[in-house]
Amino acid sequence: MKTKNNFRSVILITVFMTAIVFNAAAADGERTASYFRIFESGTYYMKAKVVVGGIEASSDIYARDGMFASTTTTLGITARMIQRDNRTYTVMDALRMVMVMPGTDTTEMGVVETDQMRFAGSGTGSFDGRNLQYDEYSNPDGARVQYFIDGNSLAGIRTIIGELSVDIVITELSQNVPNDVFEIPSGYRVQQM
Repeated sequence: MKTKNNFRSVILITVFMTAIVFNAAAADGERTASYFRIFESGTYYMKAKVVVGGIEASSDIYARDGMFASTTTTLGITARMIQRDNRTYTVMDALRMVMVMPGTDTTEMGVVETDQMRFAGSGTGSFDGRNLQYDEYSNPDGARVQYFIDGNSLAGIRTIIGELSVDIVITELSQNVPNDVFEIPSGYRVQQM
């Protein structure tokens, strides 16, 4: 039972992190403009640590050619999610199983939507144990997104929705995306959802 709950936590964190990345902001802040161009291109790789409600996860996120893939590890469980071909594939390597959910429109997967976000200002705050400068954005739903800069690097993203705060500590951000991350493993049991 604990493994099933841990797996649900991994999936929820993966989905939540995906939503946060896709809700990035318009590039009105001078310090964040080059990073937004990477996200807006729809081709990027991001390695990050995610902290949600005291639960920590490590995640690798890939986007290219309308496809999206992520590998998330938390609570000792690793899950992969691949979105392509108008489907979402949840790959569970430990169980040698792939769950397939049809109907996910992936034509703009990985392309960051920016039109609803507005620049709200800049400041300095504590992020990942460091005092860093940030540019803040808001959207019509009331979410606030802070992009923390460490020198010339994007250190991370903090999303604040009501009382919930999610930190994404970025350890790597590039446009180097390998082909194999979008492949669905063969020989695995397939479960249609």
